[in-house]
Amino acid sequence: DNGGSWEDVDGELTLEPRALIFTPEQAWEEDALYRYVLASNGGGTGCAGMCSVDGLPLQTAPLLGGGLKEGGPDMEILFRGGVPFNTIFQELANLPSADVNNNFQIDSNEPVLTGDTLDPADTPANATFIVPRGTGGEGLVAYANTGCGFDNPADGTPTQCDSDKIMYVTGLLNTEILDFDAENQGVPVVIYPTTVALTNLDATAVIGLRLTSDDETGGLLGAIPVLGDIAQDIVDGLLGATGLGDLIEAVGLDNIGLAPIPTSTGPNIMRVRYEPEDPNDPNSPRTVPPVGFIVDTPDGPVFRIPFDLLFDAPALSLPLGLEHNVKGLPIDDVILEGPLDFLPDGRLFIGLQNLESKNVDLEISLAGLEGGQVNLIIPPGGINLSYQSASIK
Repeated sequence: DNGGSWEDVDGELTLEPRALIFTPEQAWEEDALYRYVLASNGGGTGCAGMCSVDGLPLQTAPLLGGGLKEGGPDMEILFRGGVPFNTIFQELANLPSADVNNNFQIDSNEPVLTGDTLDPADTPANATFIVPRGTGGEGLVAYANTGCGFDNPADGTPTQCDSDKIMYVTGLLNTEILDFDAENQGVPVVIYPTTVALTNLDATAVIGLRLTSDDETGGLLGAIPVLGDIAQDIVDGLLGATGLGDLIEAVGLDNIGLAPIPTSTGPNIMRVRYEPEDPNDPNSPRTVPPVGFIVDTPDGPVFRIPFDLLFDAPALSLPLGLEHNVKGLPIDDVILEGPLDFLPDGRLFIGLQNLESKNVDLEISLAGLEGGQVNLIIPPGGINLSYQSASIK
């Protein structure tokens, strides 16, 4: 940026199968404002701007929930030139990856784990295993299950399908390795917030529409403020007028109205968050990238890092006018830990897992009013990430 007008920067552009690298002829000018623009097709399908070898446009706006073959607006990135650093910048790729072609879904020729039961400790590399917590539901949601539905929706008996409760991860991590930190007795590793994608997760929520309103059997419709009471009155009126309510009570089918609703999230987006400027004020601006440490242990070097996430399911749509909050859903205080090693060819390897469980609660609402909650949990070992660098010999 030269006085408000943009000027071209001379340099060399290198195109690799999964990378685009620009090397300027001259060093970046300190504090000067620069930008680069990745051109797409403006939205919708069709090749324009940057395209794949198959003629698919660059997808620049995954949070908008477009189709897998849709592009988006041009992506403009601004940055300022800085002073030289002697630190090590590493781009880490998640290998091995089940989503080999990085299209955010599992294709028929991509091998994935199969089986009805899974020990969370056996979660495959670069995957997340997420299961119901308790019954999986609260309020309007009587039960919920991930991966599949229920053998018996009336009593909440879930179908066993553990291998379908896995989301596979695709994405790179940008890291910077700093000098040894004596206070923390480790080598700091900065994780620059980035975006990774996870594959689809099927789920079934059983909406609790109990059709009687006796004080003992009650109606879960009443869990919806205002509208719930009105809806319960309507159902009670219909049952009274038809006499069906007496029959339901006589045969004990007060839960005949439990309605299983299957859904699919589509591709999911996970964004690493910056940390607050003031660690004592969580509401201060988030401008500090999270930092982990490589520490020495009797079993060898280990990498540990705490960080916060934002989780999105942009393609998730619920029926019956129901709404969800899986749009920038905060998942805080994620702590990952695992071994660090150097492979014979000089590549850096980091394997990370969560040692503690992490609750993930999804709110379900109707017309902006709270109605229920889907309660999920990532068990210990349910996050399993495996990252490798390029050779740094």
